[in-house]
Amino acid sequence: MRRQTAVEPGKSAATPKPATVLRLVRRAGWVGVWANVVLAAVKLTAGVLANSQALMADGVESLTDIVSSMLLVVGVKYWEAPPDAAHPHGHKRLETLFSAGVGLAMVAVAGGLAWNALHSLRQDSPLAPNAWALAVAVLTIVSKELLYRWTLHQSRLAGSPAVAANAWHHRSDAISSLPVALAIGLAWISPQWAFVDKVGAVVVSFFILHAAWKILGPALNELMDKGAPAEEVQRILTLCCAAPEVRGAHHIRTRYLSAGVDVSLHLLVDPNITVLEGHTLAHEAKERIMAGMPHVLDVTIHVEPFGATTARPLLPGACDPVTSTPQVTP
Repeated sequence: MRRQTAVEPGKSAATPKPATVLRLVRRAGWVGVWANVVLAAVKLTAGVLANSQALMADGVESLTDIVSSMLLVVGVKYWEAPPDAAHPHGHKRLETLFSAGVGLAMVAVAGGLAWNALHSLRQDSPLAPNAWALAVAVLTIVSKELLYRWTLHQSRLAGSPAVAANAWHHRSDAISSLPVALAIGLAWISPQWAFVDKVGAVVVSFFILHAAWKILGPALNELMDKGAPAEEVQRILTLCCAAPEVRGAHHIRTRYLSAGVDVSLHLLVDPNITVLEGHTLAHEAKERIMAGMPHVLDVTIHVEPFGATTARPLLPGACDPVTSTPQVTP
């Protein structure tokens, strides 16, 4: 499943310059750090003073936002580092590992909050939360939703799945505060419903788990080298076979590196042309693909002579050798 946890592949504009990415990611990270420091302090303090376990649980979730935002600030300089001899494909996998780490941290937090809330349900009910707790919960919903929208916008500007993952971490805080506010409101209006505050903490944990999977799913797919969807492969074929001299293409392989896509394919050409002509066709095909799909990071093309042994496409589609029209392989 590819959702917009990461910047959705194929939807981004041309990749911004590394210096621009570094600035945007760090800005998003620092804003997240300081916003969550304030919110966590307010929620934890209000939770203790206002006798709200749900609000304290929400405050703990904000602490994980601080950690993930800080890691964003520190980590970006490493995954934006250029390729080197030891890492010829660059360091983008670090960004994917960061996103996966954020998701796993959220799973751990959700499990801890649920366990603590369920355990406390067996104990005597505390005093009902007061109006201050409700006011803080409402403030959290508004502020975290605004922070989510701003951070997601920064992720699109930077083309950064890690910033997008952090944005969804902010959104999980906003969503999880909804049942918190409801639970606090019910307990405040009717003290006999004070136990609902603890139930609200359990509900919060499920919201956090849901948000964690939205981050983890795409990150795990990327780490397993899941290929691009069929429509993107078809687009690659269309661009690759736009020249009439190209007889076909097959063995198209794609994999994601952060928000970008790495492509390799076999280009079928007339077996009687020169090596230089074949090289020129491959170079032009690469230029068409990268110009038409700005999120493609690199294209590796192997030139093959078109003939009886290569006429049948193998993966996952090919160009008709006469019309150069992309055809899906049955």
